[in-house]
Amino acid sequence: MRFLGTLIFVLCVVLVGYFDIADPFSSVLIMSGSLVVYNIIQIYYLRLTGSRYLWINPIVIGSLLTFGIYCGGFTNFLLIKDSWFLLKEPAKVLTSEPIWIKYFMLLANLASVCMWQGYYSHGGDRIERFFSNNAVYPYAKFYNIEISYYKVFALVILSVFIKFYLFSIGLHGRIVSKEFFEAGIGYKLGSQIRVLGELSLLLVIVTGYQFVVKKENKYRILFFVSFIIELFFSFLFGARGPILMPFVVVGFLYILATNRLYFTQLLVFSIVLFISFTIVNDYKQYSGKKEILAARATNPFDMLSKFSAFNAKAKKKESYAKIVEETILSSTNFMPEGSMAIRHKEIIGLKEKDIDFFAELINVPFNAFVPRFLQTEIHAPAWGLWFKNVVMKYQVKLKWSMAQTSIGNLYFTGGALLVLIGFFLNGMVLKFAYLSLFNGLFGLIFSVGLLYVFCFEEIFASQYIAILRLIFIYPFIFMVIFKKW
Repeated sequence: MRFLGTLIFVLCVVLVGYFDIADPFSSVLIMSGSLVVYNIIQIYYLRLTGSRYLWINPIVIGSLLTFGIYCGGFTNFLLIKDSWFLLKEPAKVLTSEPIWIKYFMLLANLASVCMWQGYYSHGGDRIERFFSNNAVYPYAKFYNIEISYYKVFALVILSVFIKFYLFSIGLHGRIVSKEFFEAGIGYKLGSQIRVLGELSLLLVIVTGYQFVVKKENKYRILFFVSFIIELFFSFLFGARGPILMPFVVVGFLYILATNRLYFTQLLVFSIVLFISFTIVNDYKQYSGKKEILAARATNPFDMLSKFSAFNAKAKKKESYAKIVEETILSSTNFMPEGSMAIRHKEIIGLKEKDIDFFAELINVPFNAFVPRFLQTEIHAPAWGLWFKNVVMKYQVKLKWSMAQTSIGNLYFTGGALLVLIGFFLNGMVLKFAYLSLFNGLFGLIFSVGLLYVFCFEEIFASQYIAILRLIFIYPFIFMVIFKKW
């Protein structure tokens, strides 16, 4: 019955998206609505089947964020003005070429179907069983290791110093500082050093699990210290993902402990979500200014003080509706970027000097296990900068990025077929992430890591580099730094 319903849905979406049975505006609205309805039905089906921890199931969070918000399922309705959609300045061409928006929304609907089919395909179950078999790979040994309190205590202190150090040398949320280039260290090694900053989020998960889920009160202070440090420096990172993740982790922990979702949790997360798309976005734009980069602050408190003073002067009084409108347009709805990606691929195509998307994809296994700084003259592509300058042709002299969306990235790599295959694989991985929730502390770390990769990393190759490292490298690092010997 579920298969028949999915088939009927696909046929209806293709009919609306591919054929001119309605004007472009109506077609996009219909497909936006269908995107929301389909995902809500799938989530409701999970609830009917008695799925545990429904609201922290990675497929639920991933589908709501990716299709309900980023691809415009819900947010498109908030951007209607004068019988069309508000579009970012570099995407105004779509007003006269609406076919690309229709095509993007069609692909978004089909990608959503493929992701849910991947989730139900049992591929994720087989992956979990494979890695739980110690005869194949000693993965299950990581699930319930005994944590050393003294190691965690020392690492919390160390993480504080690491965050301050990375900020002071320009490796926290910004490009590598001029001093690094002059010292001959360069960007590649700098990007590897930056990974050390992730230790604090890992400690939020470890200390939170011990305190909230296992009820070990001796971890209480360590948990709050880790959370506050991560929150403080997440703001200074100037991006949505880092500021949201500490609250996502806390939500995961309390739902794991109680198997309930409270209204206060939703309220707090909604407030943080709004802040991440407004104040944090303002800070991102402020810290990216040429004069701010030139006079790089080495003291995080000094940086926040200067931003506060700047924001107080620059911020005009605006209506709440205007703030919401601008926030959705600039930071949540990526339908224009995805549509422009498809348009660029079909009309202009990729040139020899552009990023080789397919080469990056087939090199995923190599790049996962051989760090970039060890690869002679091989640099990680500046995906967002390339997309802003080449595809969107917007503020080409400024060094900041624009998201091309997962659909846009996969379309550049291999067209519509790869979009569907990619999201089917993502559905399998998200099922693996859900099953990992039942495997103790390390399973929680793995599940949160996969969710973060899926929701905040739109580059398909980068997603699977992170996934391979999560499976084959990070467990051993985790054992070394946390296990009680």
